[in-house]
Amino acid sequence: STAVNNTTYYYVFSAVTPFGESANSVQVSATASCTPPPTLGNNGPICAGSTLNLTASTVADATYSWTGPNRFSSSDQNPSIANATTAASGTYSVTVTVGACTSVPATTIATVNATPPAPTAGNNGPLCEGSTLNLTASTVPGATYSWTGPNGFTSSAQNPSITSATTSASGSYSVTATANGCASPAGTTVAVVNAIPGAPIAGNNGPITAGATLNLTASTVPSAVYSWTGPNGFTSTAQNPSIPNATTNSSGIYSVTATVGTCISAAGTTPVTVNPLLDVILSIQATDSSITLSWPAGTLESSTNIAGPWDPVTGAAPPSFTTAPSEPQQFFRVRVQ
Repeated sequence: STAVNNTTYYYVFSAVTPFGESANSVQVSATASCTPPPTLGNNGPICAGSTLNLTASTVADATYSWTGPNRFSSSDQNPSIANATTAASGTYSVTVTVGACTSVPATTIATVNATPPAPTAGNNGPLCEGSTLNLTASTVPGATYSWTGPNGFTSSAQNPSITSATTSASGSYSVTATANGCASPAGTTVAVVNAIPGAPIAGNNGPITAGATLNLTASTVPSAVYSWTGPNGFTSTAQNPSIPNATTNSSGIYSVTATVGTCISAAGTTPVTVNPLLDVILSIQATDSSITLSWPAGTLESSTNIAGPWDPVTGAAPPSFTTAPSEPQQFFRVRVQ
């Protein structure tokens, strides 16, 4: 007989023998379908936020009826779900109808994977050039990582490091986490690698004589904090410190460093000499027209008044000096510091 879609027909099979109809006759039924189901597909697996495209093969003159997760329905042959969420994962069914004939359902399974959250990025800066810059990203289960950053930096490690970092490693670093083919938004962290300042140039006003003021000097390093150390337990944070009434114990090597941020320079050094006070004897030998003054060291000074003022004697230098007195009364002394 001619089949009509989804209509059930009944048939009876019997065998006839010379003795009549067989008792083993069988009644069977069959349901005919005039429209075959289409072939289905989808573009999954996809990531949440992407468009899920459902496809069905073409059946001439057919209308389509889709159903699926999250109460999805459509009469398009190839419908799409924009900005699909994970709730769109599951089994989609479609039937096609030609005239009064409707096919059995065909199915396709779609997968929409979740997009992982942006990893939290961090670093151990600020630090000084030559140190190791450590970058960190929070753990995203099952994820692989992708870092980019200054100076062409890339890494697939979760927590990469840059050894002997230079100032060119300063800047913004980004990291994404990919799970099930879905990449997260980027997490970012800003790293700072500071330059190490140059060693300051150290100096002093020595050699000096005990009792004088020792002046230490350091060249200017912009924005720096200074740290001096030296003999006799000396320390100072001044750029140019002084030691009044210096003793011979102040002789030795003085060191100074400059710190900018957390970065400390190499030390600049200066040797200091503080000489002991001299036991000076000034002797005078007079003749009819001149006097000769003898002394071992120091500056010869003269005055017409014992209270001063005292002025250096021009041209006088140890160990002796001969001059003609220029005043009725003239005093001489030796300044040793």
